[in-house]
Amino acid sequence: MSKSLQKVEQELGAIATQFAAFESQFQNQYQQYLATLGQATQNQLTLVTYQICTRSYPQEFLALSPGAREKLQQGIRQLGQTAAAELENILSQPLETAPPPKPKGSRLLDKLPITPEQLQRLKEKLLQQRETEREQTERKDNAEIQFIAIAADLADLNFDDDDDEDEPEKAEFADQELPSDPPVEIPEPAPPEEPGQFPTNPLEFAQWWQQREEAIAALLHRLSSQANQLLQRQGILNRKLPPPILEAAMQAEEGSIGQAPNLINLLVESESEQGDDAEGVMQVTAVRLRLAEIEFADPTVAIYQSKVRELRGQLQKLAKQYQGLQREKAIAEAEAAWRASWYEPKG
Repeated sequence: MSKSLQKVEQELGAIATQFAAFESQFQNQYQQYLATLGQATQNQLTLVTYQICTRSYPQEFLALSPGAREKLQQGIRQLGQTAAAELENILSQPLETAPPPKPKGSRLLDKLPITPEQLQRLKEKLLQQRETEREQTERKDNAEIQFIAIAADLADLNFDDDDDEDEPEKAEFADQELPSDPPVEIPEPAPPEEPGQFPTNPLEFAQWWQQREEAIAALLHRLSSQANQLLQRQGILNRKLPPPILEAAMQAEEGSIGQAPNLINLLVESESEQGDDAEGVMQVTAVRLRLAEIEFADPTVAIYQSKVRELRGQLQKLAKQYQGLQREKAIAEAEAAWRASWYEPKG
């Protein structure tokens, strides 16, 4: 037998109280976790850059001028500070909802970066094409069009007195598009994304938490790419290394082998410097920051990560209870609605 609606609502109220207490505890623990993670990320970025410059490519680093070395170190330091600040602000980001379905004519915008000027030229070209097709149709039906024009002239001669009264109506019909001339479908720019909402229940909170974890992983990947680009611009990494190859290697699931954490080793085929068809193998060591390796390398982050893991278990329990109560509430409301509309026919 299902629970009464009043009983279900009471249990939902108890879940809401537990969820509010959980949110307060989460904000405190996770903010501390992000602060320590930001500091650890800066330290690991500095450490792996040091290892690349002194162990993997010492000759390339020594070839830099003192000013270039200082510029490289300053750039790495600035990247780490920016990443740490972004990590601390992750909790302020709202829940990202699924985007609304795109209109039928928006596929062109997905393939081409159309500026407003290009969009206006596209509209003019399509309108010109419509006008050309209309002129071709008029030439084919010239005899009929002339007949209609003569009939219209005769009508004007017979109703000269009503011209002033018909002017508003003529203007109204002139502004209307002919039914036989369907509008051309023009791709419109996507509307601005509406700001998301912060989670209000355990299920939304679980989704929001997952998005925060994905945001951290994306931030570390972007930071690694920026550090490698800086090393490549300064001549530490080989400038001939194609960026797509390095990006693909950073996406690999395998960890670092024979190297310190947050580093990746690559063997890349390269063309011979003599310009012939011979190919060689180029070994590349680059930055690849990963959350698990940062947590493992820093004991303070590992401690806060264990506390966060406990919070995740509490949230999963609350979310499961909340989901079950929401279903029971829907059943109770449906039963009440059935009883309210059901009646037995008399006699």
